Amino acid sequence: MKNSRQVFGSFAEKEAEKYLKKKGYSILEKNFSTPLGEIDLIVEKDGILIFVEVKAGKQDSDFSPAVHYNFQKQKKLLQLAKFYEAKTKFDQQMQFDLVVVTQKEAQLQIDHLEDVIQDTEL
Repeated sequence: MKNSRQVFGSFAEKEAEKYLKKKGYSILEKNFSTPLGEIDLIVEKDGILIFVEVKAGKQDSDFSPAVHYNFQKQKKLLQLAKFYEAKTKFDQQMQFDLVVVTQKEAQLQIDHLEDVIQDTEL
């Protein structure tokens, strides 16, 4: 049984997916699982393969879900992308995006930060 945080996380991933579709992204994979972990969304737009990390949480004055997107998470996302690349043998430009879904009272806010990892040799 999922706890309330897991339920909200699943809801946030679905909202991020809907948001990206509206912006013209093609959804290739959802919750792509590897022995190293999971990639929330793999999407494509304009020939670019984009690995998307979704961070979700409730907003208050001291906290934002984006603070959980740290160096270790970036490094792991790169490892997961390399695993995906080896498995699928894709040969196209790749990018890493962060979608932050924040709930503040009854409002839902979605922020899409594009190309958040420039150094792919972390």
